Amino acid sequence: MKQFVPSKVVSCGRDLPWVSPKVKRLMKKREKAHARAKATGTDEAWGFFRELRNKVVSTLRQANADFYCALSNKITKLKDFWSSYRSLTKEYRRVPHQLSRGSCSATTSLAKASLLNEQFSSHFTPVSASLPSPLASRKPCQVLSTITCTSGDVLGVLQSMKPKVASGPDGISSPVLRGCSASICSPLSELFNLSLTSGRVLVDWKLSNVTPIFKSGDEGQATNYRPISLLSLTSKLLERIVHNALMSHILESHLLSDRQFGFRPGSSTLEAILSATKDWHESLERGNSVICVFLDLSKAFDSLPHQLVLDSLASAGVAGVMFDWFSDYLTGRRQRVALEGVLSSPIDVTSGVPQGSILGPLLFLLAVNPLCNLSISNSSRIAMFADDIVYYNEVCSNDDVLTAQCDVDLIAEWVRSRGLRLNITKCRLNPLLLFMGSAWCR
Repeated sequence: MKQFVPSKVVSCGRDLPWVSPKVKRLMKKREKAHARAKATGTDEAWGFFRELRNKVVSTLRQANADFYCALSNKITKLKDFWSSYRSLTKEYRRVPHQLSRGSCSATTSLAKASLLNEQFSSHFTPVSASLPSPLASRKPCQVLSTITCTSGDVLGVLQSMKPKVASGPDGISSPVLRGCSASICSPLSELFNLSLTSGRVLVDWKLSNVTPIFKSGDEGQATNYRPISLLSLTSKLLERIVHNALMSHILESHLLSDRQFGFRPGSSTLEAILSATKDWHESLERGNSVICVFLDLSKAFDSLPHQLVLDSLASAGVAGVMFDWFSDYLTGRRQRVALEGVLSSPIDVTSGVPQGSILGPLLFLLAVNPLCNLSISNSSRIAMFADDIVYYNEVCSNDDVLTAQCDVDLIAEWVRSRGLRLNITKCRLNPLLLFMGSAWCR
C-alpha cells in the first residue's frame, strides 16, 4: 500500500455536523465585520456586525433543529439510535501515560502495548485443556463439505463493504477495495476458491492488530481494557462468503436453539426480553412465583477452546475439506497490540474466536448452543444473548426452589467442563425478579 498507493495526512476539523459550508461562510463574514467594526469604530460598522451576528445565531439554531429532525426521521431501529448517539457523543480515550497490570507498570508506548498484549493473552485457554467428549446429538440432514464462490459473489461482497472500516495489518483500506472491485473480483475469487478447496488459510490473514478499548473503572489498569481485532479486509471478504454459506446451512438444518437470540438475523435483545417477560407473566397469572438467575460468561470470546468450536462444527455437519478449513482458520493465529503508532511483538492465540471477525460470533453461537438444550426441569427455561445467560424457573413449591439450584449447578458444571468461566461479579439472583404472587419478595 505504501509503495503503490501514495497517501498524505489530511487534518480534519471537529465541526458540529449541522454546521454546513453555507453557515461557515456566514460566520466568516461575521468575523470580518467584527474586525472592520473594531478598526473603524463607526456606528454603521457596529450595526452591520450585530446584524450578521444575530443572523448567524438564528441560522445555527435552525440548522441544529433541521439536523435533529432529519436524524429522527432516519432512525427506524434501536440500533440506529445508539449508532447516532455514539457518533454524536463519542470521545477518544487515550491510554494514560502510566499503565499498570498487577505489580508491573509501563510508561513508554511499546511497553504499554506489550503489557496490554500480555493481559489479553492471559485469558486464553491452553491447547492441552481437556474437554468432555461431545454428546451424541441429532445429525443434520445435510452436510457442508465444500464451499465455492464466483467472481459475482466476490463483487457483491466488495460492493457491500462499509466505506469506513479500519484496515488490518496489510493496510489495504475499504475505499481501495471498493474502488477496484470490478478489477479484482475475478482474481480474488480464484484466490478464495484455492483457499476453500485446499482447506488452508493464508498465514498473513491469521495476524491481527488489536486495538485496546476502555471498558470502565480505572483507566490506568490494563485489566479494564478489552481487545478488538483488526483483521485484513481481504480475509474478511472470504469470511463473509463462508459465513453466508454456513448460516444458510445452519438455518436450513434448524441447528440453533430458539433460545439463542444473539447474532441471528431478525433477532435482538428486544425479542429476548419479550420472550422472557411473556413466560414470567404467564407464571404470575397462574399464581406462582418466578426465580431468575442472571449469568455472565467471563472473557468467553477469548477463552473458548478451539476444540469445542471444532466439535460443534462436526456436530453441525461440517465435514471434509471445509472442516479442515475451519481447523486451519482457528489455529496458528497471532495477535499484536497497536498503540500510539507502535506495535507489540506478536503472541500466539491458543483459544477463542477473533473479536472483530465475521465468523467469530457465528462460531461462538454453535459452540455454546448445547447449553440452551441442557436437561433441566420442565418448568425451567434458559435463554442466551451472546455470552449473557438468563435462567428462570416457575416456583409452585419449595421443591421447585431446590430444583432451580440443581439446574444452576448443572449450568455451572457445563461451563466449567468446557474450559469457560462464569463472571461471578456479574452473576446474580435479582431480588426484584423473585415474585411471590402479586407482591415483590426482597
